[in-house]
Amino acid sequence: MANKVTGKFHTLLSLLCSIFLLFSVTPTFCQKEPLHIIAGEEIIGSDLRKGQQISARTFTFPEEIYASYISEAENLVTVQLRGISSNGKWWNGAGQVILYDFASHKVKWSKRIVYEADHYEQTGPVIVKTNLKKSFLLDIESGEPLWEVKNILYHIDSKKKIGIGYKSRPSTGGITNTLEGIHLNNGTEIWKREIYRELGWNDLFYLNDSILIVVAAGMHAVNIYNGKGWDYHAVTGKKDHSGTIAANALGVVTGILTGTFISATGHNLVRDLVSNVLPDSTSFYLASTNKLSSVGLDGQLKWSTPLDEKLMSKSTLFFMGDRVYLVNRGFAFMGDKKIFYGKPFIAAFDRDTGKEIFKTVLQTDAEMKIESFTLRDRAIYFLLDGRLAEYSLDTGLPVRSKTLNDDAEKKAISFVGNQYFTQKADLSYKSLYASDSSLLYVYTQDDKVLSLNNNFVIVEEIEGQSLWTYYATGKGFRLLANQNKTIILDDQDQAIAELDASRQSLLIGKKLYQIEGRLLIETDLESILKQ
Repeated sequence: MANKVTGKFHTLLSLLCSIFLLFSVTPTFCQKEPLHIIAGEEIIGSDLRKGQQISARTFTFPEEIYASYISEAENLVTVQLRGISSNGKWWNGAGQVILYDFASHKVKWSKRIVYEADHYEQTGPVIVKTNLKKSFLLDIESGEPLWEVKNILYHIDSKKKIGIGYKSRPSTGGITNTLEGIHLNNGTEIWKREIYRELGWNDLFYLNDSILIVVAAGMHAVNIYNGKGWDYHAVTGKKDHSGTIAANALGVVTGILTGTFISATGHNLVRDLVSNVLPDSTSFYLASTNKLSSVGLDGQLKWSTPLDEKLMSKSTLFFMGDRVYLVNRGFAFMGDKKIFYGKPFIAAFDRDTGKEIFKTVLQTDAEMKIESFTLRDRAIYFLLDGRLAEYSLDTGLPVRSKTLNDDAEKKAISFVGNQYFTQKADLSYKSLYASDSSLLYVYTQDDKVLSLNNNFVIVEEIEGQSLWTYYATGKGFRLLANQNKTIILDDQDQAIAELDASRQSLLIGKKLYQIEGRLLIETDLESILKQ
């Protein structure tokens, strides 16, 4: 009888534990399963000079690695684990954040993460968790909060020990437009300032050691120590109430563990209706929904030229001589989707006065976006839905155009820069442009590169398997990848080693890290690089 009661008790206890775990509560009488990270070693490639195999350290985690951050100085890695649904199509809504010590092969700490609500930003040894209402600085040794603030931190500067973020409304929900500087040592507020955030942050960069330029509904100079600085206001997004624009979705954009958390509000916000910030020695140039402006480094407006709101979308500015050129791309973003928006065009303006010199709309009768563009002498070349078009930078007029392939699966999608390499007869590797800079090189949907002369005649089709993509460099060496293979080139462009690694691998110092599902692989290149 006692055995039956005991058995029933254990069954009931097991059931209770399952229910508690389902609701993310772990009572003291439920034993939490320990995390098992398996450290091992495997052959990753070969040293071509020494004729030796290359070994790598491997670390196998219990679930898929969704995001990671390597702290090489501390010999630590932070990983976000996320399981996949039973049908293999969807990520699970929750997972774990783990800090793992490479040296001791131990988990220092782990925490549950709900991906729709929690964000982790890390720079160096500083880890901040942000949820929908608060931010917490975590102790890197224990993972426990050292302090919390009622702010959503957007940027963390680990060297200056300052984070900046917007004040939240814990009682009613939502975020204010009050940006505050937070001391990372203790979580105290050191300054506050109003900067409109509801159109999202488009860019963020340092002007000097203390001045941060925040591109959000314009541009704002922010002294990171006291919050002071100038403001230039511009409209960089719009609310869309038609309910139809999201149907033209083109893709998804995401970002995790970056050190900067950029957010925009509202599912119906069309965002990124803005250009890059183009600086010179005296000014910043910025295009928004209705104007192109030149703003002095002191925040004073030098000139502003009206732009057609019906045409504007995401755009790119560049200089050539005494002109500033605007390429309007024909797309924007709504939520995490890329959408058709506005019309593609090119325009030129006087750099000193802002006077419009020309404007040429590239397409008016259908939704179209500029896939890619490149410059050559006094001409600009566009790829628009597989069509290659040349325009004069002097007049803005079309010169010639050609449809490279009517097959959607083979259409041209981007111009190729210096990143693509091929092997030459002397066994060295040279970029396509270094081989012949007179040709245009275009990458196609079916993994080929087309070489075209000035008349748009295809002189060569290069198969993807013979192309190597440059993706990282170090002192005296660089890394090229083809599919899941990487070669290491010396300073004479000769291959000295081959590795089983893709171009998604991360080079930190002389160590190469790659993620394959649950596996983290660390390859020390030190011995390979020695003569």
